[in-house]
Amino acid sequence: MRPWLYGACAAFLLGCGSVGDADERFSYGGPQPAPIDIGSAAALVDASRARVFVVDAPTGAPQVRIVPVGRNPVTQVARKSGNGLLVLTHGNPTTSGKPESPALWIVPALATETPRAIPLASRFTGVSQSDDGRWVILSFTDNKQQGDLLFNPNELAIIDLQAPQPTVVTRTIRSLGSVPRSIVFSPRMMLTDGPRTLAVIASDSYLTLLDLDNLTRPEITVPLTLEGDGRRLLAREVLFDAAGASLYVRVAGVTDIYGLALVPVPAAERTTPNDFRPALSLLAAG
Repeated sequence: MRPWLYGACAAFLLGCGSVGDADERFSYGGPQPAPIDIGSAAALVDASRARVFVVDAPTGAPQVRIVPVGRNPVTQVARKSGNGLLVLTHGNPTTSGKPESPALWIVPALATETPRAIPLASRFTGVSQSDDGRWVILSFTDNKQQGDLLFNPNELAIIDLQAPQPTVVTRTIRSLGSVPRSIVFSPRMMLTDGPRTLAVIASDSYLTLLDLDNLTRPEITVPLTLEGDGRRLLAREVLFDAAGASLYVRVAGVTDIYGLALVPVPAAERTTPNDFRPALSLLAAG
């Protein structure tokens, strides 16, 4: 984070509640959070009061505005390729008070932009973003944070934040005995039906490829072990060759590199709507 933002946040936190006639709106009674760099400002999440302090210092003195968000914030991350903060909230079930659904909140860094909330059907805990800031995938990354008795750990919520009215597309991916561990996004890949972005979802011993530009198409599951191999291998790093329509995967516990070529499938030969199929090979890396 830039030094001036640290100073502005420190000045704000030191001033909270330190003066008897201080504005109660800006009091902060919880543990001091780590400021999050959101581009032109910094954000501090007050989870106990369901709000975000956005701190800026364009003229030297900290300027603070309060942005209300949903109750029970569980995850907050800076937006990629854009000023702002993403806050994942669990809301409030019907056990007490007014019911509130879970939501993904988009908190802008600029006061001229309006915060917005995208309602969710499930209480997700993880937020993954594409590098260009367009795609967000919500998942269940930590079951300990999940308050629901029943939930589907292979359920994903996919959101295109560049859409005029972002909507949530819910998908449950095929399971081979594991759940999503991490999600990475490809650059624009040159494929048979045109360029698009893929989500690569790593689970124990297999990968899932999801075509984000064609979300009605089925996912493609790629096992990392042969049938009968009991090892649980997890992908640690994925690199992409966008022009060559390939990706390379480093897997924990294996010295070789997994190569996945996305082979074109002509329209007349397709048994599924997908226009490519992965061809797996092992590259000796020593």
